[in-house]
Amino acid sequence: MKKIFFLFIFFVFVSNSFALSYDEEIKKLQQDIYDLQSRINNLDNKKILNDVKFNARIFFGVSDTDNESELNNKIYSGLDKDNYSNFKMNQVRLGMKKIINDKITFNFKIKASNSSFNIYDAYLRYNISNYVSFDIGQINTIISLENENSGNGSQFASSTRYYMVGNLFFYSGIGFKVSQIYDNFGVFYGLYGNSYSESVDNLSKSVAVFRTYYNPYKNKNNLIHFGVDYYLLHAKYKSDMVPNIDGSNLLYTISNVNNIVLEFSVNYENINLQSNYAFSIVKPSKKGYNKDFNFYSYYIQIGYIPTGESLEYDSGSFGTIDNVRRPIDSGGFGAFETVFRYSKTNMQDIVSNIVFDYGSYDKYSFAVNWMPINNAKVIFEYSRILEKFIDNYMTSKINNGTKNSYDMFTIMFKLFF
Repeated sequence: MKKIFFLFIFFVFVSNSFALSYDEEIKKLQQDIYDLQSRINNLDNKKILNDVKFNARIFFGVSDTDNESELNNKIYSGLDKDNYSNFKMNQVRLGMKKIINDKITFNFKIKASNSSFNIYDAYLRYNISNYVSFDIGQINTIISLENENSGNGSQFASSTRYYMVGNLFFYSGIGFKVSQIYDNFGVFYGLYGNSYSESVDNLSKSVAVFRTYYNPYKNKNNLIHFGVDYYLLHAKYKSDMVPNIDGSNLLYTISNVNNIVLEFSVNYENINLQSNYAFSIVKPSKKGYNKDFNFYSYYIQIGYIPTGESLEYDSGSFGTIDNVRRPIDSGGFGAFETVFRYSKTNMQDIVSNIVFDYGSYDKYSFAVNWMPINNAKVIFEYSRILEKFIDNYMTSKINNGTKNSYDMFTIMFKLFF
């Protein structure tokens, strides 16, 4: 009986020993699995494509015009020419947004058009609070309602003849921008230098930008908008001036620009009214010449969306239609928009018998836009453009001496991803 008892005690002891060993192995295995999972998570967090959002926009179209003037090719080789009748790839823009942490993001965009391929944006954004952010790098800043970045270009294949006077001289630059966006008020300000694509051997520039807006009334997309923009540009070129071919006057490059813009807009349901006035004080870069030339531009635009949608509005700027109600992929017919715009751009002045003449332009535009889905837009636009010049060389290239007029028809396709 004692032998049986001792055998039982020995069996219990050995069983417990193995049980304890087995429990320890299970715990160790569980800890190993936990450590391995942590390592996998850490590796995932280090992947460069983690928390990355990609976006793209592609604009292309066909235009036809009866403009036969030699003027644009001869004088405006660096500007947006309207003397074409062909297919045009306006731009392809590819971008990415990398979320580094809950405060910092990296934004990068490249832009390609018919004749160029450039870095469009490349900057870090630090979110100081829910309302304030700080950007540093190459930045394209919204400097008016009419600037392409504001989305206003979504209504038309092209905006005012040269957008606004200031867009002749400033697109982007390397620097910083501070944005303060509240419920019905916002402020942007920044300092910039040359962009990546601008060689300091040919151009050295510094730009200060300020923009503010206020909504005295705002209920979703129903709102009243007032805005004021100002920017100051100083540029130094390797070449001080470009002489006219006839030698009688000089077309100057620009050394200083002071630009003031006033904005007003009302959006109610499916009706939108926008207006913009810009006044510029421009100084040529000719050494020893201290006279200023005065330019101005303005536009008024009214849009109506018969299918009932409204334009989106964010941070003081209008975008495209906010959510197509009956897209074609759900059995609908999409959204339609009609827009009329009159714009005036005056870039000519005479000071002390010195002529500065990049022309005076009146543009009447009407567009019918179709959005079959939220990510696509087809624009049918007709424009009547009236040009007036005072420079001797320019007027010699126009049939009527001082004036030129022509029609333009455009079909534009815009894709957003």
